[in-house]
Amino acid sequence: MKAFLKIILLFLFAAAFFYMDQIFIQRDIFRVEKVWIFGELNLTSREVKKQMGTAIGEYIWDIDTKAIEEILKEDIRIESVKVKKILPDEIRVEIKEKDPSYYAQYKDRVYTVDENGNIFAYLEETPIRDLPLLLVKKEDQIPELLKILKKIKGKKIEKLISQIYIYNKWCINFVLFDGTIVKTDNDVEERKYDVAERLYSELKLNQNELEYMDIRFSDYIVK
Repeated sequence: MKAFLKIILLFLFAAAFFYMDQIFIQRDIFRVEKVWIFGELNLTSREVKKQMGTAIGEYIWDIDTKAIEEILKEDIRIESVKVKKILPDEIRVEIKEKDPSYYAQYKDRVYTVDENGNIFAYLEETPIRDLPLLLVKKEDQIPELLKILKKIKGKKIEKLISQIYIYNKWCINFVLFDGTIVKTDNDVEERKYDVAERLYSELKLNQNELEYMDIRFSDYIVK
């Protein structure tokens, strides 16, 4: 009999605790009142909140932070996102947007391109930077141009490039800021760009006017 009474008392205590707990967590103080957006954003806070869906007024316990992260990650402009609940009534969204590595002019528009060659925004949607411009007639030309740019990554000549484009199936041109054209292709080895860089520096130091440098062959052709 005593054992039975203990079970009844435990049941009643658990039911009361559960009932009080439900009353507590359903109080209005746990309804979301603020959504904070953090990060160096070109996206507007309104745009981010729209992608997230409704959160204001919902109980904070019902917010699925992982689902929101997955939704926001579908935006190609976003590199990473973290959503946190801040009790009792706030949501914190931390966003890192992609940094542009290049620009691409395609179909009369200029786009920003990430380091993997993916177009992810219009030029006006990101801060203007001093980056090479890829002139392309088709999107599948971008990877071909990136093969060249990756060979000169970190070299001084990289900072001198104004634009790069496929001239024909045998030649890729990149144009320096002073108008000098460097003729190359994807078979040119990386070491040849070091030689071309030194040669260009020496010629400019001696105030020589350059029209182009052709580095596709064993001998460098300079005009």
